[in-house]
Amino acid sequence: SITRFRDGKFYLSRLPEGIIALYWKCPHLGCTVPWQPNEGLFICPCHASVYDRTGQNIAGPAPRPLDYMEISIEGDDVVVDTGAIHERDHHRPEHVTRI
Repeated sequence: SITRFRDGKFYLSRLPEGIIALYWKCPHLGCTVPWQPNEGLFICPCHASVYDRTGQNIAGPAPRPLDYMEISIEGDDVVVDTGAIHERDHHRPEHVTRI
């Protein structure tokens, strides 16, 4: 599932291997990238960059995947550090927090 957090400007994406917090800003020109549940993809409305649920870019002009934020597990709470945004050149397993 994908959950949008307006205040933090991120999505929490649940994957089989854990969770990842994705910054919703397109790395191409900074547009907000919405999740399209019917497509099962993030699709940028500005220039049609397309991302899968890991944030990996799979089409369009975006030069790299969506940035991700650090996650920590504190008891039963998932805490996303919205000040710790990381660029990446490709999605890797270590970007996912195991839960």
